Amino acid sequence: MTYCLNQATLLGFIGEPPMIIDAIGGRIGLMRLCTIERWSANDQARERVQWHTVICRADKYLPLFEHGLLAGQMVLVRGQLEHRSYTDGKALKERWVSEIVVHSIGGTIIGCGEDAGTMQGLASCMNEVVLVGKLGNKPKAHEFENGGRNCVVRLATSERFKGGGPNGEKERVQWHTVVCRNEALVPFMTGSLDKGSFVVVHGQVEYRPVGADGGLVTEVAVRPFSGSIIGCDRSAGSNRGAPVPFARNPGLSTGLAGRSRTWRSERQDPDADDDEVGEAPFIPSVAVA
Repeated sequence: MTYCLNQATLLGFIGEPPMIIDAIGGRIGLMRLCTIERWSANDQARERVQWHTVICRADKYLPLFEHGLLAGQMVLVRGQLEHRSYTDGKALKERWVSEIVVHSIGGTIIGCGEDAGTMQGLASCMNEVVLVGKLGNKPKAHEFENGGRNCVVRLATSERFKGGGPNGEKERVQWHTVVCRNEALVPFMTGSLDKGSFVVVHGQVEYRPVGADGGLVTEVAVRPFSGSIIGCDRSAGSNRGAPVPFARNPGLSTGLAGRSRTWRSERQDPDADDDEVGEAPFIPSVAVA
């Protein structure tokens, strides 16, 4: 069986005070988390701010949302990047929202203290996601008028857990949009990878505005010096077959973050070759079903 992995790690600052809300299946914790990346380019200071929606489904961490976590506090969150659908009542169509979900198994929330840093005098932020799965389309290079290019692919990760399936198991499949913004990796992706290729992606969770209605798309961005892509043989899950040629970037990805609500509209079709991401409406993320 092929091994899949979906793990997101964020170290950032809490926005509004965390809250607990009632949802289908029980209570969940909800908070907004800001991560910041700072760098210099052409002797100018640059900053990229992202706001993430964090959903806690682990009962053991809910007391933190009631008594332990405060607005402005630094916190470490480890969970999964998940995309779920909802019905847009106005447009009468299916939309998608992206969240960092903390589950009872494998999830972590650690408050780092009020003096760990401030939004102005930033200690350090982290925004990392590691995905191990299969590609849903053959990578295509996208050329830009300024001569640059990137590569967009769809990546599927799956998780099996106890449920009501034929063998007492259920499977949850997540489809992620991976955008390689490192031009040095584009020849490797288009030349060595194909639909169904088994890959390891190390990148950052990013949210990009689209349209005029405040909608966002969610991407896993692989940038120069802050991410990597490793291609493996299709039989890697059986411990037989050697890896195919791989490419990677050195460095540790630090800090992006999204805005409070991360919405996107896209097809969950593993056979789709079209990797365009559509527009999405701006809807409060507290409407968690």
